[in-house]
Amino acid sequence: MTSASELSAPSFVRARSGYSRSSVDAFVRQVTERVRGLERERSGLVDEVRRLRQSLREAQARCQWLESATPEQRAQDILDEASARAAALVADAERQAREVLAQAEERSLVLDERARQEHAWHRRRLSRERTELAQQRMELRAQLSAFRVLATESAAHFPELRERISSVTRTEGAAGHWEQHP
Repeated sequence: MTSASELSAPSFVRARSGYSRSSVDAFVRQVTERVRGLERERSGLVDEVRRLRQSLREAQARCQWLESATPEQRAQDILDEASARAAALVADAERQAREVLAQAEERSLVLDERARQEHAWHRRRLSRERTELAQQRMELRAQLSAFRVLATESAAHFPELRERISSVTRTEGAAGHWEQHP
């Protein structure tokens, strides 16, 4: 709470025909702000007094009722209050559970989407790698074929290698790969 002693005594600059207008205006603004703050504080205190009075009336009414109630009525009142508190706790727990479930579902959707994106990325990468491997396989087959042609042409110049190359070519055709027979 703001006290009156917090307001500083105004010290206005003297001007020719009285006090400086800017000094007076600044002081008026300062006082106006403090008054508004005090009004807000007063309003809050009035609301708090209103709530406290209502709580006091309710407590007094409950005390009067408890004084005049039979033990069975008191016991029933205690049970009713406990039931109401339990219902409030259950409702709060259910609300919290719904919030946790909603957060978990949202997180699950995010993780699912991330997994789908990663899966798609891996599939694209695998497809590129397969394409690259197929290209390399074709290039290797072309090189192998070129080597065969070169070997055949070279062997044509060496009669002792012709028979060996034809033997290798027959074996390759049957087995699908190079095997050399002595």
